[in-house]
Amino acid sequence: MLNESLEEKQTDEYNSIINMKSPEAPIETGRNPYWKAWYPTVIVDFGKVELGKSPYGEPSKETLSLFSELPRGAHILDVGGGDGRYALSLAMMGYNVTVLDVDIPHLEQLENSAKALLSKGAGMIESLCADATKEYPFNKQFDAVLSAGFAYLLPPEQLEPVFARMAEAVKPEGLLVVEFATGRVRRGKEGNSLIGEKEHLYTRQEGVGILESLYEQCGLNLNPIQEKIIHFEEPYYMHTNLIIANGIKR
Repeated sequence: MLNESLEEKQTDEYNSIINMKSPEAPIETGRNPYWKAWYPTVIVDFGKVELGKSPYGEPSKETLSLFSELPRGAHILDVGGGDGRYALSLAMMGYNVTVLDVDIPHLEQLENSAKALLSKGAGMIESLCADATKEYPFNKQFDAVLSAGFAYLLPPEQLEPVFARMAEAVKPEGLLVVEFATGRVRRGKEGNSLIGEKEHLYTRQEGVGILESLYEQCGLNLNPIQEKIIHFEEPYYMHTNLIIANGIKR
């Protein structure tokens, strides 16, 4: 297991950027107000976020490295990719990335960052506002599909169809990468829990078992799973064991 690196640590710089509240107090957001009952209520003021920087931390180097063997110009679908925490880095690696997310402000931040930061030699980024828990608004397959910061938020009964949809979007011999956070603890500065009553908390054992089962069920050969601890205390307290799974479609 890898220890947390500085790339994952939030700093005081983001103290006023994220306003996370418990779902007991519904808040109007750009996420089709309140979107799903099980989804965390997070409001980000992107006016205070530097372009290209994500309030959710830097992308994991371990996850990015899994795409390194793809040929330059490969097409990647980033499911729930939000503000481009991974998409920007992948585009800088020369890949074309389609980001599917339901949150319009996050996609606007992605587009602004892409325009400001990507050079002519970088891959293209396309943003697509859509609900990842429903049928995709396209009929195509990609060289790779990524899900980071999204799948582990799904209740168990909704995880299988969403995973199957991601697997269907992968070309034969293509790559599916899934980050899955387990043992999550999320608290406010006053010690109050920021885990909603309807959020499902997966244990490490449960997460590994589910991923092993879903990769096999959906026709993918699962490679050895990686794990790392994510821990930060600003702008809120977070501790989790991150499972990084990847597999090749048969």
